Amino acid sequence: MRKKGFEMTVAIVGSGSNLVYLERSNQAGIGTIDAALGKAKAANGIKTPTKAIEDMILHNNQSNLLAVPGAFPVEGGVPLFADGQVIGAIGVSGGMPADDGAIANTGAKAL
Repeated sequence: MRKKGFEMTVAIVGSGSNLVYLERSNQAGIGTIDAALGKAKAANGIKTPTKAIEDMILHNNQSNLLAVPGAFPVEGGVPLFADGQVIGAIGVSGGMPADDGAIANTGAKAL
C-alpha cells in the first residue's frame, strides 16, 4: 500500500463478523474505518467478495439489494477461507474500489 502511496484502512473480522484487527494509515480518511469494516462484514455475511454485490446492482439491475441490511455494494471486501470454510473476511477502504479490491484479495491470499 505504501509503495503506491495509498492511505488506507484494513479491517479483518472473524466468522461472527466481530472485529479482530484494524489498521489505518496516518493519512487515511476517518470514513475509511466504517467503510473497511462494512466491506469485511458484508463479505463475511454473503461469503463472497463485495464486488459481487456491486456487479449485481450495476449489471443486473438488482437495485433492491441496496435495501438488504449490511449489504455493502462496493469492491474491497473479501472472505477468508480455511479448509473450504469461511472463517472471516478482510475489508479495505481508502482507494478507488478496484484498488481496494486488489489489496483485499492480496491480503486474503497472504492470510
